[in-house]
Amino acid sequence: MSTCIVELRRLFEKFDANGDGVVSRAEFEAAYDEYFAAQPGDTETTPFSKAALMKEFEVDGGVDYLEWTIRLRLEDLPTLTERCHTRGPLYDAALRGEEGLLLAALRQRVETLAAYAETKGVRLMIDAEQTYFQPAIDNCVLDLQQRFNGKRDAAGTPKAPVIFNTYQCYLKATPEALAQDLERADRLDYNFAAKLVRGAYMYTERELAADMGYPSPVHDTIQDTHDCYNGCVAMVLDAIAGGKGAELMVASHNQDSVERTLAGVKARGIADGKDNRNIGVYFGQLLGMADHLSFGLGGQGYAAYKYVPFGDVDEVMPYLIRRAQENSDFLGGVGKEIKLIQTELVRRIRG
Repeated sequence: MSTCIVELRRLFEKFDANGDGVVSRAEFEAAYDEYFAAQPGDTETTPFSKAALMKEFEVDGGVDYLEWTIRLRLEDLPTLTERCHTRGPLYDAALRGEEGLLLAALRQRVETLAAYAETKGVRLMIDAEQTYFQPAIDNCVLDLQQRFNGKRDAAGTPKAPVIFNTYQCYLKATPEALAQDLERADRLDYNFAAKLVRGAYMYTERELAADMGYPSPVHDTIQDTHDCYNGCVAMVLDAIAGGKGAELMVASHNQDSVERTLAGVKARGIADGKDNRNIGVYFGQLLGMADHLSFGLGGQGYAAYKYVPFGDVDEVMPYLIRRAQENSDFLGGVGKEIKLIQTELVRRIRG
């Protein structure tokens, strides 16, 4: 599925002959003729004919990558690629037969979970994984957001988003992906929702990149990751302040990032200084980590959540190890927590 998405992007890049990020009418016509064959009787109502796609894409105004992904779904590729002059990577990646059935089953399962979350009035936050199959996760989540994150319910009452996607800020490509998804929500008129994390697969991502001979997708330094995280927080806060109905989960144990978020909330007038639990900005930390941040946030009226991994030991331990690796910079600040505990113990003894 991820391979299919990657090949679909490569097809866009082939259509975008001058590399300006927009496929013009001339580029569209030339590329279609180069890669796909016309069939007898093609009209603008024939699925995936040149005339039909040009009408669907409204190519006279140009087509950017975002519009490309909105108009071309994975389910469309088996039919489209039957027109290929040559059967190459795109044809091979298209999900046919059993793979197509598995994709349909996957969408049905996640939609069942999303619908149940909606009936219970809770948010569903979908986690991120390694880059080699993250495109498949993103594809499912964006589809769910369009369906379940509508700005109003059936009665016309404004509603909060149900589905949150997770963005890993140790990846160099995250700011572009985040900006693109914010724009997608704006174009399709649904509420954007994100959980921002730093990332849990730094070592394996770098090892895989070295083994496969491509540049590491991970930032070169921890400071670059911090800057990316804080920049992404600011991007979503701007959307919230702009009245776009966006929501943000700041999933971080980093004190500087939390403090910057609070400053950004106040500077943009998002918080009212009283009850800040329903402003669309939430905070989350692992139970037992950064409790001083969680309690401080709660004391200021913000929604701060402590999450607990639950399951068999052989399933939970690898997860916790990844969390420790993700928060390796935080572990260097454990002395601060110890000092806080000592200060509190002294206060209680003397009190």
